[in-house]
Amino acid sequence: MYITSPPGSTKLEVTLKVNTRDLVSVIRTFERYNYEVKTWVTNNDSMDRFYSERFDLLMKYLNI
Repeated sequence: MYITSPPGSTKLEVTLKVNTRDLVSVIRTFERYNYEVKTWVTNNDSMDRFYSERFDLLMKYLNI
């Protein structure tokens, strides 16, 4: 874990390294408690597919 605070800000940025390939549950937990997830890195394609499908559904909804 690594914690930084941008200059002139009251926010903290936390970098976590976890030993799981399934980040969906971790990201959803942060979102549930109103934390902003800026980015994630994984070797697992399921995260990419998950958010790609969500994005596609949003675009389909917006085109209606």
